[in-house]
Amino acid sequence: MLLIHGLGDEADTWRHLITPLSADRRVVALDLPGFGRCDKPERPYTIPFFQNIVIELLDTLAIQRAVLIGHSLGAVLAHSVALNYPERVERLILIDGSLVARAQKIDLATMFFLLPGLGEWLYASGVACAVIPRRHIRHLRPTMDDWPSCLRRTARSCSSG
Repeated sequence: MLLIHGLGDEADTWRHLITPLSADRRVVALDLPGFGRCDKPERPYTIPFFQNIVIELLDTLAIQRAVLIGHSLGAVLAHSVALNYPERVERLILIDGSLVARAQKIDLATMFFLLPGLGEWLYASGVACAVIPRRHIRHLRPTMDDWPSCLRRTARSCSSG
């Protein structure tokens, strides 16, 4: 099991989890370059650079497949490793990190919907029906029973038809 810390953190972030997690498996918490007690090389700290560090560590420790647990930046790195080296990942646990997105086109209406504040307003006000293509929210219909009534009405009217 490999624990990957977040931005501005270090391996010590995991100190309270290492003992319980190591009861039934090997647990390693790394300091990424530039953080904690690790060297701070003068170079760009990119996702591919950190991803290579993770793979090099797994190789050095002779770990063929690992459970990757990442927090924040560590979650992004763990997800990137899983996408690019799926054979090296047994399981993936992501905590408070964004997902690595492949390049894709997003239409303008969906872009507006994704903007904090504006997206919620469009959705709650019913304007969403005119702005958001139905295909983007049709899959939400089965889970709407717990939503506030104003959102249920908007989503149902947008996804019907």
